[in-house]
Amino acid sequence: MRLANTFDESRNVLRSGDHRPMSMAMEYRSVGERLGIDFSPTVRFLELMPVFMDGAEHKRVRAAMARIMSSSRERQELAVQRSVSESAFHFAQAGQVELLRDLIRPMWLAVSAAITGPDTRLRDLTIAVPSLFCCHLRLQERIRINSLLSETFAEAADADELMTVLGLASLGMGPLTGSMALSLHHVLSKQTGRYLGEIEWPESFQVSALEVTDRLSASEDDTVRCVLHSKNFSGAENAELLFGGGIHLCLGKAISLHAWKVVTSMLARAPTRIETVALDLRYQPAASEHDFTLIQDPFLRPRAVEVLLET
Repeated sequence: MRLANTFDESRNVLRSGDHRPMSMAMEYRSVGERLGIDFSPTVRFLELMPVFMDGAEHKRVRAAMARIMSSSRERQELAVQRSVSESAFHFAQAGQVELLRDLIRPMWLAVSAAITGPDTRLRDLTIAVPSLFCCHLRLQERIRINSLLSETFAEAADADELMTVLGLASLGMGPLTGSMALSLHHVLSKQTGRYLGEIEWPESFQVSALEVTDRLSASEDDTVRCVLHSKNFSGAENAELLFGGGIHLCLGKAISLHAWKVVTSMLARAPTRIETVALDLRYQPAASEHDFTLIQDPFLRPRAVEVLLET
């Protein structure tokens, strides 16, 4: 594996037509063949995810997802507003607030429900499917989600269309919840002792939950790991790659930025001050070139961000 560890190297590989995304479907095929497990429902789902695709099929699926995003945009924004408003009471009084549990995950679930609409077939899967993208997921949980996919789509005449909606509703779980949690921690940890309303809130996320992404050369003899977020990049460079770029620019960029503004506006009105902030990560961010090559899960996945508030 070759490491693109500078901003220019990483951006050039991501924009190059000589490299393509590596699909997680390959991993599930390999595990299934090795263990004698039929992961074909999971493989079918992953093969419809544009983040792992390029070429004409990528354009087709991405266009379909873009239409869904556009048609549900108003519902998504309303869902963010309602969810954040319902969470506001946690920040209006003294006490311990866990940002993922009390604010961020409920907001993501509300946005996902706005995308999927009233179709109950996708309700449980929307919560379960994001775990498929975690390399540390236990085998039994992979099998359980695979069974859910099979039960939902095996007889569905509109299976591919449903999977496209499901993919759109679930792909944002890791980047949105992780980046929101890490960015809020980044800001709040520097503001202890201050009232939330005194903070000069940045206009966008400050930290990305997605550290790296891998690309395979057209000849399939060269794998490149592109660093997307690093302390060695400038603030402008990290901001440029925050939502990816080119044909793989995140379809959720607009709603993510909207969510950030709604969340920070709510916090700016809270009458409490920050006593302490604690971040619990599943593993520490890469600090060196060697660390970047060892990453197994491309997403930093916070377990908790605990904030103690005082009046």
